[in-house]
Amino acid sequence: MRISKLTINNFRCIKEQTLNSKELSIFIGDNATGKTSIIEAVNFALSPYFLSGRIKHTDFYNGSDEPIVIKIEFDENFTASLPDGYTSQKVECNGVYLEIKKRDKAATGKAFSDIVVLTHYVIPNRAKDNDKGWEIQRKSGTKFEFDERRLALSQAELEKFPKNFYFGKNRERQLQKGFNSSVSSIFDDFNWRFSKGVRDEEVAQGEEISTHSPYFFKNCLKNSQIELLITKNGTNGIVVENTGLQFGLFPWSPSWGEINYSAYGLPTIEFHNELYGYIQEKQQKYTIDQVETYFVGKSITKSKKWTKITNGQAQQPKDVTLLTFVRNSIHHPENTNNGGYTPQELKSSIDEMIKTEMV
Repeated sequence: MRISKLTINNFRCIKEQTLNSKELSIFIGDNATGKTSIIEAVNFALSPYFLSGRIKHTDFYNGSDEPIVIKIEFDENFTASLPDGYTSQKVECNGVYLEIKKRDKAATGKAFSDIVVLTHYVIPNRAKDNDKGWEIQRKSGTKFEFDERRLALSQAELEKFPKNFYFGKNRERQLQKGFNSSVSSIFDDFNWRFSKGVRDEEVAQGEEISTHSPYFFKNCLKNSQIELLITKNGTNGIVVENTGLQFGLFPWSPSWGEINYSAYGLPTIEFHNELYGYIQEKQQKYTIDQVETYFVGKSITKSKKWTKITNGQAQQPKDVTLLTFVRNSIHHPENTNNGGYTPQELKSSIDEMIKTEMV
């Protein structure tokens, strides 16, 4: 069984997001772009107990009062056994629904109460039979009626329901042997060796390979069984982009430069050089004057001035586009007459080349 669809609304940095998955889904992106929030949304939806006490005000999008909604759909059914007197009724389900609302006031008779109210239930694999919920026929011929309350995740007895193991950023407790270790009975020796190996490697190298690695991205990209998703900050919360098998700007894609830019938002001089050179080759504009004429034809203005050095002498400043100014600055670091470019100018130049040539 796997998650076929995940919907998240108003959870932490995520305003509204719907994701479909394959055999394996991998999230790649810069820090603070929602990777952990997506995984923890799944963890919350699949956790039947003590959830309300784990919710904080900061879990609501921008601190708003809009309810958090997390819905998971599976590609296979599981069975919920609902109490029915001295017996039980089995209901085929294929999803989980979690809604979290802020509590308006304290619960009756309690000095302290959770700050939220939960609606948390498993979803039958068919539409409701009426406005009250669902119904099935008992062996006696009478109707057994049930609603979301009876389908509560904390009350229903579930068969073939997926177990959820969540490992946070600090994995030391899960890797330990003994009581209260999530996987000690299965991987105790392996985890000890793995943990020790990671620590030794960090001491030796000062870093560890993670999902921020472009090697990780490139090796996963062309695997049709992997859903490779890039998380980014958008104007209305986090945006998750599906790379697809057609990812890339060049015939040789993906290059390290475009991986770092597309996945992690890192503009590099290598990517700028790659874009500039590709445009020259594709358009057969092999001199700077030729490519400048091409850029101007694409409505790019000559907003910068470049002072060329010939035989050690500074020449008359010449109007150039930002694209060529950055390119010349990269190729001629010995020329200190032009002041260099800012990180924002490097990014703007890359964006301009992508917009005018690659889209």
